[in-house]
Amino acid sequence: TSLGLFGRRVETPDELAAGMAALFSHEGPGLLEIASSRLQY
Repeated sequence: TSLGLFGRRVETPDELAAGMAALFSHEGPGLLEIASSRLQY
């Protein structure tokens, strides 16, 4: 059984990409906290 992936905070595009990859490869629910005010492209 999996508890899911929760509470990962991302602040850079690289962290966002890694976080999204982790969510899609992870079984169960997931939540990413995106600090959008500090996220720059």
